[in-house]
Amino acid sequence: MSNYPPPLYVECVGLPGSGKTTLVTELLAHVREPESVVTRQPFFSTKSLGKKILLAYSLSLRFGIPYLTAGWRCFGLSGIISRPFLRSYSEYIALHQVRMINPTTLVIYDQGPVTSAIWLSIQQKIPKERVHKFLQRVAISPALYVYLDISPALSYERCQGRAKNNDTIMTFTANRADEILNSFALYYEYHFSQIQNPSGMVLRLNAEESMGENVTRLITELSSRLPGVFK
Repeated sequence: MSNYPPPLYVECVGLPGSGKTTLVTELLAHVREPESVVTRQPFFSTKSLGKKILLAYSLSLRFGIPYLTAGWRCFGLSGIISRPFLRSYSEYIALHQVRMINPTTLVIYDQGPVTSAIWLSIQQKIPKERVHKFLQRVAISPALYVYLDISPALSYERCQGRAKNNDTIMTFTANRADEILNSFALYYEYHFSQIQNPSGMVLRLNAEESMGENVTRLITELSSRLPGVFK
């Protein structure tokens, strides 16, 4: 077991093109000891494993049950998921394992279980209420959600304008993409509305403002919880 205190877990959420990855990248430039910050995405650490985890999520969401023992065996996940709800897997990767390697102060993801589960749910037309209950069971509750708020129209426009346009959303027709992005925003809002003390757990940033302003706001928020971590 590690003697290091648990890191602060932060999850960035927002529609495609809202600037989640850029925010995390620019935040790292202001950290005194970058090696103390982990930005790894546990659910997509490898492509094949990521697909299996997403399929497991999909099955649990669809049938409304915590986990499928037979399914885990079929997908080769029984060694990873030894307890219900995938919780052991996510905690092991995101928190425990990195603390054994080196002292970790902050774990911040530009994409995590909330975005992944909502994305799957919209495609399969799973009600947002079930998604929220599912996330309560399986996902680590972060100390802070950083929600980059952006309109669906601007999200689609930014995805169109990317130099390397590999966004999944661009594989849909414009009408379908608009429907998905609007649903995404509604699912996020519902999830946050169900959180107790949302003012202390959800930091809303306007994705239409400059990235510099948003980075400054995030640093101010994190500095109140992690004194001395930022320059």
